[in-house]
Amino acid sequence: MSSLVACQVKSVLGVMLLSLLEGMAIGWASPGIEKMTVVDGENEAPFLPEGEDISWIISLFDIGVMLGSWSSTVVFTLAGRRQTVLVGPVTLTLWVILTSIGSSSTMLIVARMLAGMGMGIALSFSYIYVGEVTTRQHRGPLILAVTLLMPTGQLIAYLLGSNVPWIWQSVYPVPFIVAMLACVMFFMQETPYYLAGKNRVEELEKSLRALRVGLSDQEIRDEMEAIQRSVKQQQEDATTWSEMFSPPGAKKAAFIVVVESSALALLGVTNVLAYTQQIFGFAKAEILSAVLSSVLVILVEIGAIVFAMYMVERVGRRVQLTLAACATCASSLGLSAYFYALFQGTDMTAWNWVPLLTLLVYIFGVGGGINTIPQVLMSELLDQRAKAVIAPVCMTIMALTSFGINKAFMTVGNQSGFWVPFLFFACTNACIALFTLFVVPETKGKTLVEVQEMLRGKRSPSKEVLAA
Repeated sequence: MSSLVACQVKSVLGVMLLSLLEGMAIGWASPGIEKMTVVDGENEAPFLPEGEDISWIISLFDIGVMLGSWSSTVVFTLAGRRQTVLVGPVTLTLWVILTSIGSSSTMLIVARMLAGMGMGIALSFSYIYVGEVTTRQHRGPLILAVTLLMPTGQLIAYLLGSNVPWIWQSVYPVPFIVAMLACVMFFMQETPYYLAGKNRVEELEKSLRALRVGLSDQEIRDEMEAIQRSVKQQQEDATTWSEMFSPPGAKKAAFIVVVESSALALLGVTNVLAYTQQIFGFAKAEILSAVLSSVLVILVEIGAIVFAMYMVERVGRRVQLTLAACATCASSLGLSAYFYALFQGTDMTAWNWVPLLTLLVYIFGVGGGINTIPQVLMSELLDQRAKAVIAPVCMTIMALTSFGINKAFMTVGNQSGFWVPFLFFACTNACIALFTLFVVPETKGKTLVEVQEMLRGKRSPSKEVLAA
């Protein structure tokens, strides 16, 4: 690993661990639900939920995502990106404490909302941070590396959560929280773009030198000037919040980011991740146990993200996301057909491999583009001021739609058949494939400065500058 890559990786270690921890929070749900439904045995929860408590425990996580996103926006704008990430260990620590001592559904709901707040920070601002501190050659792969750690956290949660008592399932994230706090405090640099926006020139140069070890003084000065010029142009284009979307291309960029980043719940991603084990149970697929099938699904997602890291700078964002949406559309349609046949009373014993295969294809599409490329686009297409507004807007839409879909999934499935929600997911994935193909611009190989100039319809005057 070169010194240039190493210094960037060191700076993003904190957000990598935040992503890992949020994966653990997401993955907690599936084995946690199983424990709450067990009556006998040492792995049962300290309380038995009543009525629709479980659906509230799962779905109110998404409301926490929305609250975390908006509450951290002020910190992001005024105090900086680094201070925003520091909010994560606080909410995650409270999540662990309340989960471990929780003796009622109410306490667990509050704990899940706190975990969701950490997720709101992670999804809203972590990828923006990575995009602002990395070079163009490493921006895509490092953003996807952060994304990779989320399913890795889910895998840890599945493997540990299904095999340890409730209390250990609650407290095992503690060492990771401590490690994350240490990385943010000692290794994380404030982003050059934020410092340029605050006109903190000396700190800007210091940050760039820490993030560009191995480059010459002239290369660092060239990048510094390009960043200052770009930020100044953005500030002149929008002196007030109402003028934020007045520059050419700003509205289109915001629209693209909102559609792509807000659609995860409508595409079925949050639903499938929350109910993985339960979906295999509903499908009566007995090739593997529900736990092993869930672990296999997460392993495939990890492999898909690694594949995406390799391909993102080769085929481009638009092609990769379009192909991924086609894969998730086809797999959702196949699973819908299987559930429809099951709902009609058809003996599906000979086809019991279909749920596992379709979910593996679906999750490969999720990891290969659906859940990864929109994060890259958010960090690339939006200018500095728009990021602080659009990111929480995206999280709010995603959180509300995820809350509604997660809350309705069991009710609709039990009443009308689980083929209905998966047919809906197939339609939404088809729409996002078409939208990506015909609307999203290609940003592969461009610096953040060049992307903004492209959106304004300008020719970049600094093609040779290595800007982040």
